[in-house]
Amino acid sequence: MVKSKRFLPFLLFFIFFLSLLYLVLQAHLVEKGFLVETEREKVEVLKAEKEKLEVEVAQLASLDRIYYLAVSELGMIPQGQSLYLVAGYQVAEIAGSSEIAYRLPEMEGDRGQ
Repeated sequence: MVKSKRFLPFLLFFIFFLSLLYLVLQAHLVEKGFLVETEREKVEVLKAEKEKLEVEVAQLASLDRIYYLAVSELGMIPQGQSLYLVAGYQVAEIAGSSEIAYRLPEMEGDRGQ
């Protein structure tokens, strides 16, 4: 009986210590679960942004768009077509058509005549 009374405080301390350890581990587990969920949300946002950027890249890399930019903005000529420039002539595109008109540049001395 005497031994059981001496053993009781140690047993209570051990149970208290285990309970406290359990609470700390539970709090740690909840915190890590919250962090994992936060990271999953970030991953979903990044996946959506990646898909959006892939669509944008596909649109910008389309051959029709590249052809349009090359011909209209960069002044390139489509394959199979030729453009000949004659020295001393100015080249002017006729509005509304794909024809090109050539005219001689006006000379400064020829203006009054």
